[in-house]
Amino acid sequence: MDIDPFAQLVGGYDNLLYFGLGVLVLGAMLRWVRLRTDVYLNTPTYRNYVARHPEAATGDGVKCIHCGSANIRNRGYQGEQDRSRLHVCESCGRTLYRTTSSF
Repeated sequence: MDIDPFAQLVGGYDNLLYFGLGVLVLGAMLRWVRLRTDVYLNTPTYRNYVARHPEAATGDGVKCIHCGSANIRNRGYQGEQDRSRLHVCESCGRTLYRTTSSF
């Protein structure tokens, strides 16, 4: 019974399958991280948001340019303790701008 030389090289077809799955999972994870980074970097800063939409500035802060709500919450980009913050309208759910906190 001859053993396939390729199967010998990779340690059997099972190992090749696991290697292929590992490459796919790693690729998917890297893509997910890249997409999240792109979303953050493509979100305007507070200064850019107010400069682009001066009507959004109010005496107490800013309001959403999409629905007009002043109910804006900030959340950590990668978790509650993250210094990079995304500010999201609580009424329509759109991300408005980003800031960096100094806590």
